[in-house]
Amino acid sequence: MNDQSQQNKPLITVAMVTYNSAKYLRTAIHSVLNSTYTNIELLICDDHSKDNSWDIIQSYTDSRIRSFQNIPNLGEYANRNKCINLAQGEYLIFIDGDDYLYAHGLDHLMQNIASYPTEPISMIIGRSWDENMIYPCLVDNKEFTLANFVGKQSLMALNFTRILFNTKLLQASGGFDLKYRIGDYYIQHLLGSKHKVLIVQEGFAWWRRNAGQASEGILFNGEAEAEAYHIRNTMLKSNTLPLNSIEIELCKKSNNRDFGRFLLRKLFQFKLGDFRKLFLISNYKFVNFSCAFDTDQKTRIYSNISEKNISL
Repeated sequence: MNDQSQQNKPLITVAMVTYNSAKYLRTAIHSVLNSTYTNIELLICDDHSKDNSWDIIQSYTDSRIRSFQNIPNLGEYANRNKCINLAQGEYLIFIDGDDYLYAHGLDHLMQNIASYPTEPISMIIGRSWDENMIYPCLVDNKEFTLANFVGKQSLMALNFTRILFNTKLLQASGGFDLKYRIGDYYIQHLLGSKHKVLIVQEGFAWWRRNAGQASEGILFNGEAEAEAYHIRNTMLKSNTLPLNSIEIELCKKSNNRDFGRFLLRKLFQFKLGDFRKLFLISNYKFVNFSCAFDTDQKTRIYSNISEKNISL
């Protein structure tokens, strides 16, 4: 139950999108309601499920739950945008109807945030052990952007259960662009290019991988790579990134090189159908294939960004 000390803490929206989630839904809801951080709202948006998900949701009487049913079905990212617009918490995390929030998870996140009370942080991202970082680690928008374009490894989370969003900044961003099916990738690039990001140790929630998930298909057929290239390329052309002209050109070169090599592997494997499909999705230009054969290491000038900028 909420006590006065919890009521004085920031409200967190746990946004749960559901669609035919009945099999695991009670487990997901219980995991949220059993959180040791109790100043929460559980915002459930059911996307017109065909199973008994809505009946399960309606069976709960906890005052912290706010539930909505979409008629007709909106689709995943339109439903997530609905959650974003309805959220009342200062922070927001997506725990879907088949995911699991560890009891200590939100407390863990808020303890890390408390170390930076005056910083306008857009996202708190959970990552695994990194030899170059001691968590929590605050990264500015330029460091975050360069790491994701030309770093040894990206600083972005692999899925929504590893991201706590600043709700106002997320709402101000306009939410998810519905033309992308890798919305988590898009929104991290967008917010991280404008605001600071706090990197923390992962382990506050658990994401369930189910056969037949929409995300599974595009991850394994290469379409996620094509969309990621398109997102990066669009942002590099937008003149909104916190980079100078030299850095922009290095990022463009690296982006064209890496995806060009990815496409050529499909071609050399005689996967001509895949090559054509991914070429069209990405809007890659033939002239950019020259970058795929480039061995100029200057395109990795920032490859050691984590060691150079955020080691402790």
